[in-house]
Amino acid sequence: MKATHGAGMVIDGSIRDWEGIRLMDMPAYFRHADPSAIGRVTLAGWNIPIRIGNATVLPGDLVVGDREGVNFIAPASVEKVLDAADRTHIHDEWTRMKFDTGKYKSSEIYGSPRDPELKKEYAEYLKKRLEELRGKK
Repeated sequence: MKATHGAGMVIDGSIRDWEGIRLMDMPAYFRHADPSAIGRVTLAGWNIPIRIGNATVLPGDLVVGDREGVNFIAPASVEKVLDAADRTHIHDEWTRMKFDTGKYKSSEIYGSPRDPELKKEYAEYLKKRLEELRGKK
């Protein structure tokens, strides 16, 4: 997925002309596309709080989304969220590597390894991968 900085659209409703919008170098998150014209605009503005469903989105919030959904992250929480995502990705990567060897049952490695040696191996792998991701090779 390409990282985008700056502008984007978050629309709590429908959009039209998806074929044209998707070609823009700007992310667009919306409930659905509809070929009919947009009927009623209830809110428009720049750098103002808005409500999307039950969420309030504030200026400066990080918006992360894909076809499965959209998340809004307050600036003060971005580092914590990214750290948790890195750890989850690394855990899944390590678990898949171990499972693919054919030596382990999923119950032996998934969640948290039971064997003390595997726990130690995972801790070392996690530390190494986090350092790589953070550029401290």
